[in-house]
Amino acid sequence: MKKSNYQSYEDLPLFLNAELLAKVLGVGVSSAYELMHEKGFPSVRIGKRFIVPRDDLKRWMDEQVAKKRAAEKPAAFINNKFQLPLFRLV
Repeated sequence: MKKSNYQSYEDLPLFLNAELLAKVLGVGVSSAYELMHEKGFPSVRIGKRFIVPRDDLKRWMDEQVAKKRAAEKPAAFINNKFQLPLFRLV
């Protein structure tokens, strides 16, 4: 796995290939290829090549982070407000 030389999102090219995607995500190239073939991942096929639009990748990553945070949020919190449990302690 190679380290990315990009310091910010804006430094990335408009389209990423599997090798660059692997560097950005910090995974191996084979993992990047697998991800590019998954349903729901924003890859575009051009001939035999798969590329990922930079803006679509950013949007997808933001969605993944939001899903993870929502799954980790305790059930007692609804709309960022603490809700009392439905039972009483005696």
